[in-house]
Amino acid sequence: MRRSSEKGAADGLFGAMRSALNIYFSNYILKGGNLRYFRDQVAISSFVKVPNDSMGVTGRETLIMDKQFTGILQIANPSTIRDYPCPDGGCRQMQFQFKIGAILIVNFNRDGPSLTPSYQDFKGSL
Repeated sequence: MRRSSEKGAADGLFGAMRSALNIYFSNYILKGGNLRYFRDQVAISSFVKVPNDSMGVTGRETLIMDKQFTGILQIANPSTIRDYPCPDGGCRQMQFQFKIGAILIVNFNRDGPSLTPSYQDFKGSL
């Protein structure tokens, strides 16, 4: 049951991140943003922040994670969660490891822009 509930939490987190990206990108374009700059500079941390993030909050983020949610993650201090280059270089990646050991990997394709999830070690998951 715990794995199932954390899979549900992972799905919810991914949905919230997808919505945050859509809002952020729409606002960016409406304000006359340059698509090349978006492709080269925007990372997941531009539109998502976690509590106590050492990078600080700029006020432009569209999703700030609640401490109740981050309490189910393996990493006690979520400020260590960062986005990492994907192997092919065309996207960025952010990983969320849950206390049960399962991992939600969020891939951010900046050319899209779009997000896709992958799940590791959730029983009965994808």
